[in-house]
Amino acid sequence: MFEKLLYFLIDILKLIPIAVLCYGLYRLLRFLRAAAVAKLSYKRYFSEKAAFVGATLDMVEEIYNPTPFPLFFLDIEEYIYYGLGIDELTESGKGLRLFVSRVNFLLPFMQIKRTHKISCLHRGVYTLDTVSILANGNMIPFEASTTLTVYPEPAKVPDALPPASLSLGETVTNHALISDPFSVSGIRDYRFGDTMHGINYKATARSAYSPNPIKVNNYDFSQNSNFLVCLNFHTIWKSGIDNEDYEELMEQGLSICAGIVNLAIRSGGRTGFAANCKHDGKEKFLVYKMNSGMHHYLDILYGMAQVQPIDGMSFAAMIDHCIALNTHNTQFIIITTYMDSLISQKLTALTRFNNTVKIIMIGERRDEEN
Repeated sequence: MFEKLLYFLIDILKLIPIAVLCYGLYRLLRFLRAAAVAKLSYKRYFSEKAAFVGATLDMVEEIYNPTPFPLFFLDIEEYIYYGLGIDELTESGKGLRLFVSRVNFLLPFMQIKRTHKISCLHRGVYTLDTVSILANGNMIPFEASTTLTVYPEPAKVPDALPPASLSLGETVTNHALISDPFSVSGIRDYRFGDTMHGINYKATARSAYSPNPIKVNNYDFSQNSNFLVCLNFHTIWKSGIDNEDYEELMEQGLSICAGIVNLAIRSGGRTGFAANCKHDGKEKFLVYKMNSGMHHYLDILYGMAQVQPIDGMSFAAMIDHCIALNTHNTQFIIITTYMDSLISQKLTALTRFNNTVKIIMIGERRDEEN
């Protein structure tokens, strides 16, 4: 019995060098794996820099192994905003969620490219920073910064603007004042400030001996194409409104504004946008002065994507700011959940400068036009 126990112990002792060797080899492989993982080249990017809510695009990952060491079962951990659906993950929420992208094998000096489907679920500017790969129980970070801007989806608003002919200045009006040099309605005396090309030389020659000899053409005016879209982020409902319903309502307002701005700019109009909301974490309101062209439209959309759904100042104070800009001959399109006497007074003040006002109620109210 003693001899058997002795031989058993001897056999065990013979296995110790093998166990030590295996353990050492295991530690060496773990070290080489960690060293190889640390030398990986990783980058990611979106197939588009910007998209509208509801769009689908690609997020591409490129991983390169510059070492002679093969790597297996790499788990790339990254945090994705809930506003972006990735592959089959499209649940709603706020903040970030963990997403794991697994690479089954990466041979020496091998590069692979992987594509994930991204669904634009919510408006915003999404910046993804780092990813991490697990090695020897430690997470090794990789800088992989990329940004995607998701614009609000433009709503269809066919009745928000006057017909295209009005926007293009083809209809005579008494309000929005753009002088039409091809439509002469009569002749009048020269007044200070009249331009030389407006002088009617035949009428001036016939009035050489009159007290006011210089005569100028009197032109009709055509409908202007200046639009300023204003969104009111403040609500005063007595029953109150929870955060989720409020944010949904403001997203609806932004979508309507995006549709109106798109329609106005595509019709050739000079268009601006204003909202009494927090913007970029600093400003209490957002104002884009009137301009035209697709670059201006994209600038406004980018500002809308950055909007925080919380009011930063009273709507009446923002209208005062618009009045201070000395805005004339402009159609104001107001999107709001309510009207009160103070706002009505401010809008009336706007109309004294040859401006017109159209009010679009959102929520449970109907559209109203001034």
